[in-house]
Amino acid sequence: MSFELLEKEIIDVGLCQGCALCVGLCKHIEMEETRPILKDYCILEREGQDCGKCYQSCPQVNQKSFETKEPLRVYSLRSKDPEILAKASSGGFVSTITRELLENQTLSEIVMVQGSDDKPIGGGAVYKRSGILKRLVELTGETFDPVGIVGVPCEMRGAAKIEEDMNREILKIGLFCSSQIFPEKRCGCTLLGEANLLPIGELKKFIEEWEQENKDHTNEEGKRCDSCKQYCSHCQDFPAIYSDITAGEVGSQNGYTTVVAWTERGKELVE
Repeated sequence: MSFELLEKEIIDVGLCQGCALCVGLCKHIEMEETRPILKDYCILEREGQDCGKCYQSCPQVNQKSFETKEPLRVYSLRSKDPEILAKASSGGFVSTITRELLENQTLSEIVMVQGSDDKPIGGGAVYKRSGILKRLVELTGETFDPVGIVGVPCEMRGAAKIEEDMNREILKIGLFCSSQIFPEKRCGCTLLGEANLLPIGELKKFIEEWEQENKDHTNEEGKRCDSCKQYCSHCQDFPAIYSDITAGEVGSQNGYTTVVAWTERGKELVE
């Protein structure tokens, strides 16, 4: 189960979600944009060492059937901090709770995306992949202190895998997937096929009954758009059900964040 097999079954066929979990597990793999590549060689092939971590740990190899999951509670929340609200994409919940968790030392570190200048962002969330699981793997190896992560559904699935494999409790804050909310707005392509999208206000029903037909994207020349990843075409996890809590703008009025508590820990933190 070498990197070659991972490349053949997952990466080359467009099923890689770009979470970078394999990169965090192997020093011989690096990310080229959102695609894992070998930077030198696979130890299983050259040195004959028993490995296969990249393949065995890949969330796309270890597929889980999408299951209906009842939220413990659904909230519509808004930050009281004017500085956060000035930059927030909705109600500023994610920025507020992550700051609170760090300031009161509930968590020692939270893995999330920041600006390119490495200065902390005061508010605002971007609902797209970032390949942050590499850093989460590193962090769980550096400290036994409580840690957390903020990411989209496919990253939460990988974080849940890390949590299980490393026997660590990781606070997982998921973000509604923008590719599932508005699949036709991923790029300027023509959408072939239609997703069974429900009215935006019916959040609970949306979560319980989400179904999606296979879809594809092409550009004006009829060729597949590289920015529209094939794995998004079969992913059904809009609400990030492997998270402790999920946040996003869907289902709330302007200026508020919809927050879904999936676990008792998540519910306790929100309340």
